[in-house]
Amino acid sequence: MMDITDNPPRVRFAPSPTGNLHIGSARTALFNWLFAKKNRGTFILRIEDTDVERSTKEFEEKILEDLNWLGLDFDEGPSKGEFGPYHQSARLDIYRQKAEELVNEEKAYYCYCSVEELQMEKKKALIEGLPSRYSGRCQKLTAKEKQQLEAEGRKAAIRFAVGEGELAVEDMIYDKVHFNLDEISDFIILRPDGSPTFHLAVVVDDILMQISHVIRGEDHLSNTPKHILLFNALGYKVPKFAHLPIILGSDRAKLSKRHGATAIFDYRDGGYLSKALFNYLAFLSFRPPGEEEVYDPDELVESFDLSRVSKNNPIFDLDKLKWLNGQHIRKLADNDLAELINPYLKDAGMNTGEERLNLIAGAIKENLVTLNEAADYAEVFFQDEVSYSKDIQDYLKEEACQKAISSFQKLYAEKTPQNFDQAKDLIHEHSATLKPLGIKGKNAFMPIRLALTGSYSGPELFYLITILEQAKVTNRLQRAEG
Repeated sequence: MMDITDNPPRVRFAPSPTGNLHIGSARTALFNWLFAKKNRGTFILRIEDTDVERSTKEFEEKILEDLNWLGLDFDEGPSKGEFGPYHQSARLDIYRQKAEELVNEEKAYYCYCSVEELQMEKKKALIEGLPSRYSGRCQKLTAKEKQQLEAEGRKAAIRFAVGEGELAVEDMIYDKVHFNLDEISDFIILRPDGSPTFHLAVVVDDILMQISHVIRGEDHLSNTPKHILLFNALGYKVPKFAHLPIILGSDRAKLSKRHGATAIFDYRDGGYLSKALFNYLAFLSFRPPGEEEVYDPDELVESFDLSRVSKNNPIFDLDKLKWLNGQHIRKLADNDLAELINPYLKDAGMNTGEERLNLIAGAIKENLVTLNEAADYAEVFFQDEVSYSKDIQDYLKEEACQKAISSFQKLYAEKTPQNFDQAKDLIHEHSATLKPLGIKGKNAFMPIRLALTGSYSGPELFYLITILEQAKVTNRLQRAEG
């Protein structure tokens, strides 16, 4: 048998362009990519587009766009590589040839059963309390009987002859899993119209593309004995398998739209950073040693190890993703964040120069959870006036607040800051001035924040008095003092 596992690993991600790239598939792609990069192997993108009715070029382009956004660049795929074509729709003749080879070697056979006959056979088995396993009757057809069925206009599918006994799947995550072949029907590998089923296409492609490790979702574990049988029948060494546990929602049901947006572009459009989603997807079943939770892709490559992948089903936690996103935002340089939030500000009618935009990015960085919140936090720097709620108005009228605002206003007029350092010095001086009056801490600074923003939270005070135009600071303090 040909050995395809001795060289640097070759892994593949094989999406079907019948829908958008979702969290579960993206996690599978990411684990394949991490494994390839960690082991200096090859990450292959293969498009499983044999479902002609549902596959579209638009979905394929969207999947490629999302993979690129996540940073999952492929080494071989539709645009490059020596083992193509990488679209299954362009490999139909190969599948037909392999199916016929199996028939010629009596490892598969023609099946002329109609859909109605198969349904009747299944119904009969249910009535008799037997497993709904195909009887294999077409395997016993004589040449004359086949000719007669073909004369009737019947077109044959090709079924693989499973056989009997037990088969053990050696899985890199689930260890050894045993399957009783008596419970597996002789399965179709080529349909009557000449199109391959998933089982034949995926195995033939894995063989010809020299895939060494198959890393996929646990929902494919039940398919694995069929695939191992096909590898053996075609005369190739079986690749190593690793099945990733299924991602669940907070209610421990299979992840779906009701648990939140699940298409990758929803997160991109929702203001998440690709590095944050990359980080979070990696943590769905895998954790590096130590307590650190915020990782860049290159750090995850360095620490990745399939032996650390948990068998337990991970729970998708949107709050944890949001927290990670905020952490990655805070790691950004101000000018990089400015570039990312600028489209959101422009959409909200907030236009400003590059230097001021960088300052605003730094000012709101600590508050952001997602990028699409930028306009809300930056609004204070663009609005001409701020509004005060009734409780804020009442608070600002208190004697201590008025003293704090009056004191700050005088200092600001005398020492209008031109940079952050000067702003911090002014704030310290304001604090020192109020101490003899018994006004300190929150009581010294909250009145100023409320006067300038009309909000209890937001950018720190030194950002506000540096970035806001002098006239706006003065007018808002005067209004609050009045």
